[in-house]
Amino acid sequence: MPERLLLLVPGKVVWNALFRKDRSWIEGLEKMMIFYCIKPYYMLIFEYVGGPSFNLEIYNPYGVEINYWISPKSDEALAADRSFFEFSDLEIDKLCGTLSHNVYNNGSGLYDLLVNQNHLRKKEYYKILKRKACRKLGLDETMEKLKLCLKNLVCKLKLIWNHGKVYFDRKWYALAKAWKLKEGDTVVFQMTGKKQKFEICVYDNDILSKCNTSGRGKKTGVMNWFKFVNESFLRGGQMEIPRVFMQSGSASFSEKVELITRDGESSYAEFCPRRNFLTGMRDFLRRYAVDENDVIVFQYVKASTFAVSLFKFSGMEFKYNCESTIQSTTVNNVPQPDIILISDSSVDIADDGMEEIGNEDPENNLEADFEEVEDINIVSFQVTLKRSHVDKKCHGVYLPKLLYSAFKSWRSGTNIRLLSGDDVYNVSVLRSNRQYRLGSGWTDFTVGNEFEEGQTIQMDYVHEKTFRVTLLE
Repeated sequence: MPERLLLLVPGKVVWNALFRKDRSWIEGLEKMMIFYCIKPYYMLIFEYVGGPSFNLEIYNPYGVEINYWISPKSDEALAADRSFFEFSDLEIDKLCGTLSHNVYNNGSGLYDLLVNQNHLRKKEYYKILKRKACRKLGLDETMEKLKLCLKNLVCKLKLIWNHGKVYFDRKWYALAKAWKLKEGDTVVFQMTGKKQKFEICVYDNDILSKCNTSGRGKKTGVMNWFKFVNESFLRGGQMEIPRVFMQSGSASFSEKVELITRDGESSYAEFCPRRNFLTGMRDFLRRYAVDENDVIVFQYVKASTFAVSLFKFSGMEFKYNCESTIQSTTVNNVPQPDIILISDSSVDIADDGMEEIGNEDPENNLEADFEEVEDINIVSFQVTLKRSHVDKKCHGVYLPKLLYSAFKSWRSGTNIRLLSGDDVYNVSVLRSNRQYRLGSGWTDFTVGNEFEEGQTIQMDYVHEKTFRVTLLE
């Protein structure tokens, strides 16, 4: 590589840079970073094309390419704008939280708040959440406080209840100013695994104008998007497509999606339009030995077809030597299902020893003959409801032992969440040795959903202490 480099950005823009061989880094990028507003938690992809030249793509924390068409700024303005690099702790926390929600997590959003003028006026208290929103978030009148955070910086709000309606105290105004909320912005409340604590992701009302919605530099006119591989993606083989990419409406999806890797091999995933999920990707992840925190970049080729590039967390692209990394999905020539099917959670399991209060010593209650599953890939199971499940006596389902590694830290009395449609139900766990059953709160869940004997539900473990429950037709 020569000392002087050329960085080719979509839109036929070329930036000069210097390569420092003694330090193996590229410098002189300040003007480019200010021009494109590149901040912490943005991602850059360099593709070497020969000589002094690299193709450069820039991605924002929403998981999509930035808008490369920005009104030009004079060299004097760019040189003087050094204050651009003075990021506050709150701004960095907001960028981190945005990346976490859009690129790392999957299906964590519980409620969307559309900001209006009443939310932004200075008052003593604010009506932010309607009753339906409270049900989605699992809030009730026994709760006096709420914790909100972008990622790490937490703000506590006082809840004021009046005839079933909830109001936020005056701290909301300071929070809205700090987050720079505007009318028309969308605030997404996300689950954290802890009651009364939610992470927040803010979508500006003009977010699409900041993204490459015109597909500049792409033959198809569709921008790229990317995802980090997290633990649940690795286990379940399903991931959520970034919201902003779906909102752009530039890509066409069918039930089956083809993924073409750089080695020319094709894999297939299924598209769920209701949740904007790609599912059935476990074999694809195994084939290329994808690990947690690796990065997958998707480039639209044609209807329901993407070219896929894989990058290790260290930054380098995969070698795509997939033949040596394919893992068998059969045991004794019998295909292994992605979902555990159990017709009745009460078969061969007695209720004796189940306790509401977590006073047992877990070290004395482990069964010696139980084989713990360290690398569990199954994150879903189905239950055919029997009369005992819907008799209004809190006879909840038993959790399959094959999922033990996912909830082995739970104790009797541990609260978990059941997401059903737009509602959230808090249910406590009953534990005896290595047997786990859902107890208090189960009746509210079954009655609220009007479940009946003989129906089948699927429970997907989508987040820490959280299941999404779906009634199967």
